[in-house]
Amino acid sequence: GFAVVASEVKTLATQTAAATDDIASQIGDIQRVAQETIVMMKKVASVVDAINHAAATVSAALQDQTNATTAVASEITAASDLVSAIDHKMSAIAESTQAIDKSIAEMRAIAEIQAR
Repeated sequence: GFAVVASEVKTLATQTAAATDDIASQIGDIQRVAQETIVMMKKVASVVDAINHAAATVSAALQDQTNATTAVASEITAASDLVSAIDHKMSAIAESTQAIDKSIAEMRAIAEIQAR
């Protein structure tokens, strides 16, 4: 009886040792995968940071472009206003020129009448 029990205990001890080795191996695998996951997460975080930086750069460029476009639009409006003012003044000059021409014609007519 003792030999049978001793044999069973030995078999159980061998199985326990094998199960312990298997568990230790699985724990090692889990730790290795966890470390790889950490490395990959750091890489993902680095890519996200790079994307954020690129997005900030694009946003700043878009803001600069918006500011430039606004400035150009303002200058175009100012130029249009100046052209309108010049047009108005040119119309006034044309009217004045016509009035002067009329006055000159009237003065010539008077001079011709007085010269007779």
